[in-house]
Amino acid sequence: MGLTLIRKSEGVRRKRNPTVALVLAGGAVTGGAFKVGGLKALDDFLVGRKVTDLDLYVGLSAGSILAVSLAGGITPDEMLKVLEGTSGKFKQLAPGHFYNPNVREFIERPARFFYDLFSYVPGVARDFLQGLPELPRALAPSARAFLRELMRSRPTAAKGHYVRSLTISSTMGPGITLDPAAVTADLGH
Repeated sequence: MGLTLIRKSEGVRRKRNPTVALVLAGGAVTGGAFKVGGLKALDDFLVGRKVTDLDLYVGLSAGSILAVSLAGGITPDEMLKVLEGTSGKFKQLAPGHFYNPNVREFIERPARFFYDLFSYVPGVARDFLQGLPELPRALAPSARAFLRELMRSRPTAAKGHYVRSLTISSTMGPGITLDPAAVTADLGH
């Protein structure tokens, strides 16, 4: 639960007025809300003293918020009312009290992405379009070698047109349809 009662025992008589501390662990918002119920139970359990009357409070994360509240005299009953929204002294807790989203970064990151995208894509498109007229001349030797090998590997029993249609494309790219008759005539077949 996050609440631990520890009493040091050394086999000697107890002090008349010992220092009593409450240590509250973390647990985020839900763990803190859960601990408020535990504090209420502890407050009801203690005899002759309340959790707001202890000598020392130590807390970590959500426990530190509860420790400060207890040290300030806010009872577990009042904390429960705050959580329920029925407190006459304090406003109900809202997500904005715990979480402060970084709206600036939320806007800047997509804006930076689109800026980079729109400043990068035109340059790539320009380079592609500038190189497009040279593309057939650059691809021709490789395409001829591929087609020669394709025609050379034609089975001897194959009759009629061996290549009926021919399209060259890159992965996920547009295809270029070639005339099979012109290709075979260019290769001398």
